[in-house]
Amino acid sequence: MNLGKLPPLLLAGLVLAGCNSTESALDIGGGRANSAPIAAVTPDVAAPSAPASPASQAAALTSTRMQFAPMIGAPVAQVTALSRRLTLRAKEKNLAIFPASEKNVTHILKGYFSLLNEGGKLTVLYVFDVIDPSGNRLHRISGQESAGAAAAAASWESVPASLMEKIADRTMDQFAGWRANSGA
Repeated sequence: MNLGKLPPLLLAGLVLAGCNSTESALDIGGGRANSAPIAAVTPDVAAPSAPASPASQAAALTSTRMQFAPMIGAPVAQVTALSRRLTLRAKEKNLAIFPASEKNVTHILKGYFSLLNEGGKLTVLYVFDVIDPSGNRLHRISGQESAGAAAAAASWESVPASLMEKIADRTMDQFAGWRANSGA
């Protein structure tokens, strides 16, 4: 396959899909000594199980004690809008959020962001790794949202709070759906 002929967005998706670590895909790790390892997870290949009952789904959600790791790649203004909305949506879904000082959590969401300006269109690429307290990746949520036509000096300041809120909505919907159905 000639990768040089692929559109950059498709190429970015292929790169992200083939990586075990978002840090290597987005080149954001920079060898930080304080970052926890994210272990690759081999998906179960057993026959699909029956959907979880509504009672077990509710129990999985209410037993979740989640925490957000610092978001990487986006500036404070955009992360602030995202964080407010993530918190609001988590509460709506009966998910308990705890501060970084809390040690008794079940899931940590670690978010990575990148901004792409392609053909006059500004796009935010995002990845959230759901990790356990030991640093093992349990699940990955990823996507992209278009911020519309790029400004002359396309930058994070061109990304409206409403777009970051949309990312938060999708992330919490996907996390809650995964959590309710997996019981993990």
